[in-house]
Amino acid sequence: MGTAVLDQETISNLAILQEACDRNVPLQLHYVNPNLSKERTEPDVLVAYTRLLKVDKEKIYLDCPQHIGKQVRLCSGRRVDGYFTMQGVIFKFQTLVTDLNILIELNKHKKIVGMCLATPHLITEGQRREDHRISVSAREAIPVAVHEGINDTPGQTLLDAKRFRATIVNLSRGGVALKFEDENRFLLKYGQWYYLAFRLPDEKDELLFMAELRHITEILEGEARRVGFQFLNWPDALEMRSKLAILNRFLANTERSQLQKMRSKKL
Repeated sequence: MGTAVLDQETISNLAILQEACDRNVPLQLHYVNPNLSKERTEPDVLVAYTRLLKVDKEKIYLDCPQHIGKQVRLCSGRRVDGYFTMQGVIFKFQTLVTDLNILIELNKHKKIVGMCLATPHLITEGQRREDHRISVSAREAIPVAVHEGINDTPGQTLLDAKRFRATIVNLSRGGVALKFEDENRFLLKYGQWYYLAFRLPDEKDELLFMAELRHITEILEGEARRVGFQFLNWPDALEMRSKLAILNRFLANTERSQLQKMRSKKL
């Protein structure tokens, strides 16, 4: 039998995945909820969180997926959308789950239980979401209290968890960019989960989100940091929907106001 010949696109995809695996980059798996109730108290699309471990021309090997303290409803043959960020670029692909709860050999001394996906034929660059980010930096600052959570354990935090103060730069349904100016900003960690608490203008109740730190940019000649967070699903689906409803109302009103100002300037 002859050796299979890989085309340039497949080689390019494998190179991207190989680099991501070498870095053990976090991976999000989005998949259709197989158990939607008639009351629709759960989201249509569920998210599992894992990490890229290794790849070959047939399979991607991942560690055990987590779903914010809930059961992961993946099974062999289920279609998933994968999203990961590397060097500031978001990559996405579609593929199938091939194996669950299998033993993966990382090296001759270490094996772990994980899962496999079929190696995708196509990886593209793009946004994980279509949510438009609304800048709020021009209006009165919205302060945010930030403190460390425990990855994979929503609702809990350490007694000595690091705490921070920040202000919102821009905001969307899927995440937020914050500006940190105090010395504690150097203690922020990529991939760490944080609780973000803030009160939107004209709202009486404070919103509490759990979010993963995805990127850090030095600004103001190194005197501050612009830090991007992606919101994570809150364990209580109804509570999460209530928070997003408040957030969506604020975003819609802010965008409407900004558009009106732009139109008035053109007149």
